Amino acid sequence: MRSKTRWLQEGEAPSRCFFAQLKSKLANESMNAIQLEDSSRTTEKKEIITEVDRYMAELFTREPQTQQTAEAKEEALGKLSKRVSQNQDSQMHIKPDHDEIDRIFKLMKKDKSPGLDGFTTEILLDCWDFIREDCRLYQGHVHFQQPPLP
Repeated sequence: MRSKTRWLQEGEAPSRCFFAQLKSKLANESMNAIQLEDSSRTTEKKEIITEVDRYMAELFTREPQTQQTAEAKEEALGKLSKRVSQNQDSQMHIKPDHDEIDRIFKLMKKDKSPGLDGFTTEILLDCWDFIREDCRLYQGHVHFQQPPLP
């Protein structure tokens, strides 16, 4: 009890209580076993890594899904409630014009990073004249299945 009280007072000082808490947290957050695609379970680290890599590769490619994956996806989507009205849905399929994209992009907070690359909006705005056309091509390619990017 005294060590917990001391840990609360000292914070994350390298004490026995701190390391016990850290070890417990890591044990609870780590993946010890995984169910493979053939429904068998494994606890081997290499097999877990291989299965996670396989799953992520399948998830982020356009290759056909397995029947099991397709059923699980359909079941998960079936549990979601509709939160978009017909009007909102039709609005989402309207192609935004270039002025609207420019205006919205310039309204974004300057210190935020809108993508995974880590570039802030401020950096992108500084380069906007240079990257505008690439962004427009990408937007058309992703949302409206226009021809592949050059």
